[in-house]
Amino acid sequence: MAEEIYCSHTCKNCESAFMDIDEVNAFYSAPNYKYCPDCVKKGFKNTSKNREEYKPVARLEEHIYNWTMEATQPKEDVDFIFDKCMNTVKEYYEFGKKINTRSIFLQAVEVLGYYKEELKEKNNEQV
Repeated sequence: MAEEIYCSHTCKNCESAFMDIDEVNAFYSAPNYKYCPDCVKKGFKNTSKNREEYKPVARLEEHIYNWTMEATQPKEDVDFIFDKCMNTVKEYYEFGKKINTRSIFLQAVEVLGYYKEELKEKNNEQV
């Protein structure tokens, strides 16, 4: 029998932290697709649909985190891409938009390019 792994979760309703079985192999942040025991007592129900909808979030977080460990770009660029990806996946999940790892990653790289171009223009104006 496999050992059950627990992790911290954030309640989908009241946003309190609680420990429960890790059903999505959470890698980076506390899953927020479940209700805490207090909210379950109030009538909220944990469903497998919520878990399945959250799995792409966990996989993207794992993918991006692993990429940061192998990236050869400057640290500030890697941090920017990582933060942009995490913010985008959070927004996508909150609004029920389909999570596509490649699309989100490429979007973050594109935004970094615009950001660096803007900094370059500001530096040229100051000289």
